[in-house]
Amino acid sequence: MGVDKKHMMITFNVDAIAAEVDGMLQAAIDAAVDNVTTEVARLETLGMSRVAIKEKLLVDLANNTGIFAKLVNDAGRVASDGVNMMNQAAYYQGVVDDMNELYYWTLDPGAEHCDDCLDRATWPAMTFAEWQDNGLPGSGVTRCGHNCRCSLVPADIANFKGGA
Repeated sequence: MGVDKKHMMITFNVDAIAAEVDGMLQAAIDAAVDNVTTEVARLETLGMSRVAIKEKLLVDLANNTGIFAKLVNDAGRVASDGVNMMNQAAYYQGVVDDMNELYYWTLDPGAEHCDDCLDRATWPAMTFAEWQDNGLPGSGVTRCGHNCRCSLVPADIANFKGGA
């Protein structure tokens, strides 16, 4: 019994997405540890006692200020990127049933676009599998990262509307 590759189900490895998000979060944590270490050394150089440094860091942590503001922002970005990645996976899994159908990279008319997306919008139509290899909108391969609002539009629809 053969596999019908034309209508192969698009599957995304949820474990791989979770691992990528975990790696992004670990990088944010590692950066935060480095920032704390650097800040402690800086405050010690200024003559602050360990008790005063601890109190300052606890206040900054409680208020999401100082060196902890970046950690909070990074954690929020990682959470948002993870949700976007899962949404993208669910979307494509639901709409793509033909890996050989041709698609155009299409700009969202209501969004600002990075240079990468503007460039990709000039590329010729490619199969979904080829777009996967080159990076899907919102996959993080463009400068706008997981915030990308572009989409892939089937070539027959784009051509019907007058081009991509």
